[in-house]
Amino acid sequence: MQQHIPEDGLTQRKTVQNPALGRLLSYHPPGTFSIWGNNTVEAAFFPKQQEAIVISGDFDIVLIENTNSVEDAIEQWDAAKPTNQAMSVQKLNTF
Repeated sequence: MQQHIPEDGLTQRKTVQNPALGRLLSYHPPGTFSIWGNNTVEAAFFPKQQEAIVISGDFDIVLIENTNSVEDAIEQWDAAKPTNQAMSVQKLNTF
């Protein structure tokens, strides 16, 4: 059985589909971020800050810092999902 990779099928979007992400993005000027998503996650990527906001559902919202791409941010988000391993505070800051 092949494992699902959360960044599979990721496409750039013109509008936000998740209302929680839309509210967070309302504080940022248009043109400073790009919106990406698939059927698992939605993300806003801020290239100048090298940050991304990754959201899944209504309450799983994470800020990924020091990332060069939205794909890398989603990989970091997926790797840091709650497990028995501690998350790196320097890499992930939960809202």
